[in-house]
Amino acid sequence: MSHLHRNRNRRIRNLEKQLSRRIPRQKTNKIWQLTLSQKLEQLSQILRLNEIIAKIPQTCNQLILVPHRYLHLFPLHALPLEGGHGGEGGHGGTGGHGGTAPTGYLLDGFPKGVKYSPSLQLLELVNNRITTRKITPPNQQQLFALQNPTEDLFNADMEVETIKTRFNPHQILLKKQATKIAFNQNRENLSNASYLHFSCHGVFDFDYPLQSSLVLADSLEPRAEINPSEVLEINPPPTPPC
Repeated sequence: MSHLHRNRNRRIRNLEKQLSRRIPRQKTNKIWQLTLSQKLEQLSQILRLNEIIAKIPQTCNQLILVPHRYLHLFPLHALPLEGGHGGEGGHGGTGGHGGTAPTGYLLDGFPKGVKYSPSLQLLELVNNRITTRKITPPNQQQLFALQNPTEDLFNADMEVETIKTRFNPHQILLKKQATKIAFNQNRENLSNASYLHFSCHGVFDFDYPLQSSLVLADSLEPRAEINPSEVLEINPPPTPPC
């Protein structure tokens, strides 16, 4: 067992090294896009995903992931499963169909979807807040969103256009309008918003993660990106009830 544990840790460290070299620090990276499927399949094997999913009861219809370190950079819900039956009601696993070719994806096995949380503590905080306060319907709450500032995200427009129909009012910085100047000019809208949705690229700083940023329409200009701390400063999370 200790040998397997050391071997898995070594493979994870190797993956982290690959990530630090390969994750794009620019807005686009065609090579990364073309090799993403291969990397996801490799990651699924390193994490022994099939073995983990096989332990989840078939009655479970939703999965919440708390990614560790660099894993939050990946679309883990798109990890491939081997020998699974995905959307037919199961969660995949090593039994059933046999073989090693991917036959489904993690998301396919959970009818109510795969969600993410930064930590278990925040997940508990959010769940407690939901159960202890009266929830205003989304159509009575305000949305603030950034929509495809670099105009190279193929599904971003449809994504934001669909989401905004659920909210009233909604404030959208659309494509080239989504600049750092416009962001600062909309601080009041951002502060009053109940929901924030940023459909844009992000830049992850491996050396100083807190200096990671969101890419805006004018991000070729100095200091034109958004640091997540700027968003939290304007629109901090609600204080939990005592």
